Amino acid sequence: MKMSFKFIFIATVIVSYSLKMASTTISIVEKYKEEEDNLDPLIRVQCSYMHSAQIYMEVIDELIENKDKLETVPQGKDLSYTNQAAKINATFHNVVGMQNTGLQNVMWIFSMYAERVLAYMESVIKKVSAEDQETIYSVHQAVTYFLDIYMDSAVCAGYKKGKEVDMDVLICSTDDLQHLLTTLEARTSVFMQRIDINANEYGISTDGHEQFSLNKLSLNGLLADMEATKQILEISGVELNWDQVLLHLKKDYDLGTQVNGNKLSQQIKSLKQFHDGFAMLVKVIMIRLMLKFLMHDEYEYNWGENKMALNIVELENYLIPQDDIYEIKSMVENNTKDFQDKIQTIANISIYLSTLDTPYNDPKLRKYSDNKQQKFTDFQQDVIRFVKTFKGALSNINYSIIKQFRRLADSKEYLALVWREKKVEITNFIEQNMA
Repeated sequence: MKMSFKFIFIATVIVSYSLKMASTTISIVEKYKEEEDNLDPLIRVQCSYMHSAQIYMEVIDELIENKDKLETVPQGKDLSYTNQAAKINATFHNVVGMQNTGLQNVMWIFSMYAERVLAYMESVIKKVSAEDQETIYSVHQAVTYFLDIYMDSAVCAGYKKGKEVDMDVLICSTDDLQHLLTTLEARTSVFMQRIDINANEYGISTDGHEQFSLNKLSLNGLLADMEATKQILEISGVELNWDQVLLHLKKDYDLGTQVNGNKLSQQIKSLKQFHDGFAMLVKVIMIRLMLKFLMHDEYEYNWGENKMALNIVELENYLIPQDDIYEIKSMVENNTKDFQDKIQTIANISIYLSTLDTPYNDPKLRKYSDNKQQKFTDFQQDVIRFVKTFKGALSNINYSIIKQFRRLADSKEYLALVWREKKVEITNFIEQNMA
């Protein structure tokens, strides 16, 4: 890119500062410009986006630390960085050279922080109950240190941003509330322009950034209304204790989506566990529907050609390879050519189901004897209706992104966040006891 992030920033905020400050900043920017131009373009983009996250953390530090100042922010003032974080994540997802990297995991973690701190700030401004201030500031500290680690890592070692400029600007901007808000607005505006330039001139797309939100990660708020979700699941005709199943999922759902006193790493882990539990539920529903399909006397050994079968396997979109359903499908498709094969397949699938964890398969709830009471054509219509309703409730969700998020909690970047949280916790404990 011909113009560094710093140069664009200076062009925007120079009018707010003295000529002396402008002269200083320009000289520093030029000092690093040549070095930046020698970097791999993708590395430069990734590190510049990470640096924008760092700057956001520095700017709002005063607000997070000082609740009284936060309470005086005018109603409706946008303090968020969720949209910017979503566009950064979309960039990492869309650009081949940026996919499945450590920096992508770093920005996933930052976007989860941005969603959480926004909810906290809004709750303070609206003067409704919020999590303990010390907890959110500890989260802020941990993520700040976490970003610093990766900004100083070997990947971004050649990326020089002239931090002297940033600190000069921030020091004189964050003490006064109005100056702080002006600085935040300027920074946000410049960064969004940077994203647009990268998209328009360099083809670095942010398409689909709407998918990178907590609402989408919570599957359109799937368990916000448990009764509505239960009604959808019951359409399937699968015999499960749906209250027990949904309560099992609800605990992780709540910890993963609500602003509360837990650590950010726990929030990420809980949301991942909710996804895992949901995938297990989909897997169980699919297998049970296959069993009911096989047990009907009207079944004609033509699984692969049956329209209902196609509807059942549409649910695979919600699974990842680790949720392996393909072996079960193969058993149904290939081993039911005659009556004896069908009986053996039913037995094998029933045994497999019994090995899955409760509450998804309580043996007392497996009532296959009722299958003959429902006409085969009615059963087919119920399955079709269920799949249509189920997909409608989860519409506009990109499951490749959900699957990507599920891998986050197993990454070394996640472990680095856990370590930083522990360090902040120990440091704060020592400071409080020495005060």
